[in-house]
Amino acid sequence: MKTTRKIFLALLAIIFITLLFVPVIKKDDRKSRIITTNFVAYDFARAITGSDNGISLLIKPGAELHDFEPTPDDIISIQQADAIIYNGGESETWLEDILDSLPDNVKKIRMFDYVELLEESDTNIINADEDEGDDSEKDKIEYDEHIWTSPKNAIKIIRGVAKALGLSEPTGYIARLASIDQQFDSLPKQTLIFADRFPFYYFTHDYGYNYYAAYPGCAEHTEANPKTIAKLIEYVKKSYVKTIYTIELSDQKIAKTIASATGASVQTFHSAHNISKEDFENGVTYADLLEQNLAILKENQ
Repeated sequence: MKTTRKIFLALLAIIFITLLFVPVIKKDDRKSRIITTNFVAYDFARAITGSDNGISLLIKPGAELHDFEPTPDDIISIQQADAIIYNGGESETWLEDILDSLPDNVKKIRMFDYVELLEESDTNIINADEDEGDDSEKDKIEYDEHIWTSPKNAIKIIRGVAKALGLSEPTGYIARLASIDQQFDSLPKQTLIFADRFPFYYFTHDYGYNYYAAYPGCAEHTEANPKTIAKLIEYVKKSYVKTIYTIELSDQKIAKTIASATGASVQTFHSAHNISKEDFENGVTYADLLEQNLAILKENQ
């Protein structure tokens, strides 16, 4: 019995030592690993490296970005990475303490740093948040987070991220985005009506579109109410638009109600805020989504 016990304790010791050193061995032997917080960062990293090998997406396809909370495994993955690419802004405040805890050898790449930020705007947003907050918040400048919705910004971000990673720019991908940018520039401008959230301030700002929308881009609650529906119906009729837009992963309830009252059609205009699981598995890219948006605008001229 004593011999058996000694053997058992020896095995336990071996298992403990193995578990203790395996993570270190894996970290030393593995290829470069990049953690990204959202789909856009993931796609840009994939374009820059030329592969999705070693690139992880924290906020999974189909998930709601504004409700994300990292798991212990997520935190460990970030701490063991070579680089983390994140957006910046209020939606990623959960990341601040994690970034502060990272070792110096982990590259922290913030997409906010590569573009000119625009202050949040409630212009033409029906259900803009009217809560002014306490006095300490009144003078605080808040920037719109959806910087990538303009391909002009996307090109700047990709170039900045490539330089931060010490890698070459993906010239083919950048050329494709530059072509999309030129086509958006050349289109006749129309009024865009979103019966949904509106994360397109950078897009409309860069390309000169007028717009009306139900909710701000980061709105937490988007339930239909009579005021919202009545106002949007008024704008649809006044602007003579044939199409009402919603963003990806929307339930389209408000849009379908307005479409029923006006005869307008309902189409998805991708913000690339996130992507469906099916599209992700099929390898759909940010550029693919922009080209879908471009086709819709051309169709609705």
